[in-house]
Amino acid sequence: MPHPAGATITREPVQILLAESAPAPIAERDDFSIRPLARYVVEGRVLRTKRYRFDPVSDLAPYDVGLGWGKMSDTAVLAQLKLTQSTRFLFWRWQNQPPLPPGEITAHASNNHLIAADSAVARRIAWLREGELIRIEGSLVEATGPGNQKWTSSLRRDDSGKGACEIIWVTQLTKLSEEAE
Repeated sequence: MPHPAGATITREPVQILLAESAPAPIAERDDFSIRPLARYVVEGRVLRTKRYRFDPVSDLAPYDVGLGWGKMSDTAVLAQLKLTQSTRFLFWRWQNQPPLPPGEITAHASNNHLIAADSAVARRIAWLREGELIRIEGSLVEATGPGNQKWTSSLRRDDSGKGACEIIWVTQLTKLSEEAE
């Protein structure tokens, strides 16, 4: 069932930075050590999902999920945007005038690289579909891999470009419609 016009998710993401001293890694996975940077909860409308199989982190985080909240969860706004995902980025474009100021689009949509904490969460991520309303709980993380290669989450919602995506260690993923069930 399509969502009516109007914002469907009004809450802003909640981020609680962890102490400046480097917390211990929370997991070792696929040759990566995963260290938390902040606790994170985001509710959003699934804008896009993309499965990656062949990039250097595809075993660790096979899915990217584009999320929108605030006006970027509004069907009327989304109908005026062309959204795509490629090379671990979420892209948007429009014809003529943007439906929102570009800075507001950037501040209310994110591309999220999801690392499942367990197999149950991994299955939930794999079954996500465009338009669903979800809550993700976990941590924004830094993953250090072979050769000391670092993949670090953004800690801002208003950034764009390389390094602006959230890398989330997902401990819980809930479809918001399930909460009432």
